[in-house]
Amino acid sequence: MKHRKMLIAGIITVAVGAIFSVMGSMIARLGVSSHFEGWWIFGTTVTDYGVGYWVGLGFAIGGIAIIMVGIVLLLIVGILELTDVKP
Repeated sequence: MKHRKMLIAGIITVAVGAIFSVMGSMIARLGVSSHFEGWWIFGTTVTDYGVGYWVGLGFAIGGIAIIMVGIVLLLIVGILELTDVKP
């Protein structure tokens, strides 16, 4: 296997993207709060989105983008390995 370093880089990229995505979703969950306003039956639930929600959402979307880059890198390694001419 000639492209071992690229393969390892692709695997690490996917793993880092997965960590960012999970971490981002946990941060986003901490940034959301809700409370009930109004009377018993006539009230509504109000949801407030704090800064943590938007930061976590950014981490999650960035993690998904990193995962996609890692998958493309792994596909490139697969194509290079299949099209490599062996004597």
